[in-house]
Amino acid sequence: MKRIYFFLITALLGLIYYTAGSPMEIADRVMVHAVGIDKTTEGYSVTLQVFSPEGGGTEGAFDPTRPNVSLVAAEGSCVSDAVHLCEEKLGGRVFIGQNRIILFGKGVDLSDEDRLFGYFLSSAEAYLNTECAAAENTARELLSIPIPSGALASEKFEEMIASSKERGCAVNCTLMSLLEAMDGGSPDKCVVMPQFSKPKSGSPKDSGDEKKQLTEDSGLLLDKGCIYMDGKRAGELDAKEMGLLGMINGSGDTVYTETEQDGLMLGKTMRISERAVSAEVNGGRIVIRVDCRTVPKDDSFFPDERSRESSDRKAAEKLTRTANELCEKLCLEYSPEAAGADRALRRYLPDLLRSCTGGMGALYGRIELEVTVADRG
Repeated sequence: MKRIYFFLITALLGLIYYTAGSPMEIADRVMVHAVGIDKTTEGYSVTLQVFSPEGGGTEGAFDPTRPNVSLVAAEGSCVSDAVHLCEEKLGGRVFIGQNRIILFGKGVDLSDEDRLFGYFLSSAEAYLNTECAAAENTARELLSIPIPSGALASEKFEEMIASSKERGCAVNCTLMSLLEAMDGGSPDKCVVMPQFSKPKSGSPKDSGDEKKQLTEDSGLLLDKGCIYMDGKRAGELDAKEMGLLGMINGSGDTVYTETEQDGLMLGKTMRISERAVSAEVNGGRIVIRVDCRTVPKDDSFFPDERSRESSDRKAAEKLTRTANELCEKLCLEYSPEAAGADRALRRYLPDLLRSCTGGMGALYGRIELEVTVADRG
């Protein structure tokens, strides 16, 4: 009899423990589609764009005439505290697994890793390939931009990054690559991410300028990249420089340039068909070479083969010149890490790196980056 009572009590306790500790169904959670993080005097302000089935005011789960999203914001000493306060306002736990974009406001210091990224690292739901981007001013401002019916602002961010990168006018930055840059052992902690802004008043929606990527009706502009040094904003790159950077550091598959043909400037997106990196010590210099071969992504119409070859050659020559100008700018004004010099040192000159008592940073002043771009030949 005692055994039976013991068995029943054990089964009852097990049932109570299981039902009390069982995880919430995803359907019962509040879906987060976008996260905006801004700096405040006391900590951080977090803005969440969440799915709101009742947003359209109908009985159905989705109203195509109105966006079924809403914004909730809160401030805390760290991002985690701010998110928990957002949950209190929403009346339920959020599900971060569907998040598509993390926007960082102008004053955010990315080197404040624990308070900034602790929430994402402690959550098993966080997707490390989530896109990260900078906001020209505040992240909340961009997430508050009115969006067209049936669309999510988070989708626009993703689409614009992918479209610009495909055209050779942008680089992307995932949460994983951002964390690696902040905690990967490189001294300057240099990272470049796309920067969104609101179109300036009076600027046309579609100017035809190939440097700019403005999705119709999105109210967002992506025509710059933001450079961070040691977690802090240090400068900006334009759209063409972002494409060149992707070619140099290997993060891009295409690059954009303009060439003159019969007195007209033609914009061309070139596909990077080959890329090779080498490094050597030449006297007191550390020379890192990047050799690329490019082919037109979409061949423009040319009257003959000779004209096409001439255009391809001009494009390769211009890419070589502008890429080397960008390398010089990065080394003088920012850090060779943006061009992937830290990875090249680890891979190709490990003995030199180990023998340097001052660490990797002591070698940066000796680095020279050389880029050569050839056409398809």
